[in-house]
Amino acid sequence: LALFGPDFSSAGDRLIAIGVAWMIYYAKGPVSAVLDMTGRQFIDLANLAGVLLLSLSFGLWLIPRYGARGAGFAISISVFAWSLAEMIEGWVLFRFPPLNLDFLKSILLAGLVFGAGFLLQDHMPMAADAAAVGGLYVVLSFQFGLTRTDRDLLRRGIKKVAQILTR
Repeated sequence: LALFGPDFSSAGDRLIAIGVAWMIYYAKGPVSAVLDMTGRQFIDLANLAGVLLLSLSFGLWLIPRYGARGAGFAISISVFAWSLAEMIEGWVLFRFPPLNLDFLKSILLAGLVFGAGFLLQDHMPMAADAAAVGGLYVVLSFQFGLTRTDRDLLRRGIKKVAQILTR
């Protein structure tokens, strides 16, 4: 955040909280899209309305007390609750397992890489930190073992790069 100036440097804790909440949201899978594709848009709409109400309620409660930090945590709590609701809906409606080995591996990998990036941020230039964190992610991904989805994405990426290079 220092790239954008000193005013943005102080927003790190808020962005971390929001980033972790969104990581959890996307790690839980495509429940929202499946709800929409199976004619259950009203459930997705109810989820969005619930997130709006939670965000407003927590915002009204936390922002006066904690300012911008309260706003970040209000959004984080709302997104986390949304994730939890969709995990439950995915299990009840479609029998998507809420916690499987791939999900837990993704959370562990994200936590390790995030922790390394957090520890390195004050000890090296931003570009070197980004390269180190990216490299660590790749190495740990292979160390933990790629999932079927990871292998498919990797195969597609290699194919796309090969097509671009042969032009």
